[in-house]
Amino acid sequence: MFSRRGSLVRSPRSRRRKGLPGYQEDYLRSRVSSAFFCRVLAGCDNHGKCPPLFCRVRRNIAELSWRFRDRPVSPGANAVWWTEYVVRHGGAPYLEAPTSYMPFYQYLLLDVIAAVGTALALGIYVLVLSIKVTLRLSRTIFQSASSIKKNS
Repeated sequence: MFSRRGSLVRSPRSRRRKGLPGYQEDYLRSRVSSAFFCRVLAGCDNHGKCPPLFCRVRRNIAELSWRFRDRPVSPGANAVWWTEYVVRHGGAPYLEAPTSYMPFYQYLLLDVIAAVGTALALGIYVLVLSIKVTLRLSRTIFQSASSIKKNS
């Protein structure tokens, strides 16, 4: 896995496979035959000729699968390398997330939510209070205007 210089080396078992990675490929092979997929899901005719859209989708899936599997080392070797890296550099504190030392209320933004909620509640209270005052004033004005009309 590692060369003398400490760089990662590809293991001989990590050959490229065509198709989908891992369990997806096995699932497709066991559950859905290519003829069924071609005829029913892709809308092919009885002669097996697929529409151009299906061919493009199939090419795109194959290309994305290849890009995903195009790695210089296997995931296991990568995990071993990072573990050794952390041990070599004394825990590598510069790789730690800054949120690991934050209080939980800052991490969950509870202080911001409380400030916004308080401002929103205060705004709604002021709005309701101003509407009540406006309705009282308009009621007294209309009552006094109607009593003046009745008296005259």
